[in-house]
Amino acid sequence: MGQRKQFDKALKEQAVSRILAGEATMADTAKDLNVHYTTVRDWVKTYKLDGESAFP
Repeated sequence: MGQRKQFDKALKEQAVSRILAGEATMADTAKDLNVHYTTVRDWVKTYKLDGESAFP
């Protein structure tokens, strides 16, 4: 099995803010970061629920 990728808080926040601002789609962001679409979708969902404290 492959190793899991870990992304820092700043990268996740930047990705989510670009998506919410309409600068990028979730699919494009996932492709750029080489992760599955659902990973990015979960980041956005978590951010919408928890705001600034979404990513420890």
